[in-house]
Amino acid sequence: MKRIVGLIFVLFLCLGFPCGNVALAEESPVFVVSANIAPIYADANLGAEVLVTLAHGTELSGEYQLEFSSSSPAVYENAGLVFYKILFDETEGYILSDFVVQKSEVVESIPNFNAKTNSSCTVYCADGEELTLEKGHRIYLYEKYNSHAPRTNIMFLYENKILYGQIETKFVDPDGVNPVLISAIIIIVAILGIIFAWLFMKNKKKKVKINKK
Repeated sequence: MKRIVGLIFVLFLCLGFPCGNVALAEESPVFVVSANIAPIYADANLGAEVLVTLAHGTELSGEYQLEFSSSSPAVYENAGLVFYKILFDETEGYILSDFVVQKSEVVESIPNFNAKTNSSCTVYCADGEELTLEKGHRIYLYEKYNSHAPRTNIMFLYENKILYGQIETKFVDPDGVNPVLISAIIIIVAILGIIFAWLFMKNKKKKVKINKK
């Protein structure tokens, strides 16, 4: 009798106990805006129209919904930048992935730092707040660098948060470009040009005197 009961139990397990077969739906992780502001663009392009701007801490799970591929946001790459598609008010837009982080994570760094401050300077944030960055603070230039522009848009890490703002361009030192070194090279080349010109003229005068003799 015990053997029969045991066989029935084994067969029951092999066929699958009804409760054991219940699959729980996997929920997509919640993402939030980690920058102090995050523009949503009409296309995956920084030059596209800005449809709306989200504030720091906005959860992308209610009014604003990220498009997911499996359990991760769908990725759209353009010009070396990564965007996520976001849906709101029956509209599609794109947000820079650097502005978004999973709610359970702590932002520790910004990828692709490509510049630093060359002196202590003030950052002018879009919400009117002003912050101070010390000399050598690593920053990220997400737009084409223009040395003649009065101000430059930057992203930077501040108190473990990714923030967005503007600083005066004279305080920006892009990686691979050292303005002091370039200025020094220009001065040296100019001095050498003057010296060679003076030596040339001096030798020419000596030749003229020799020919007269």
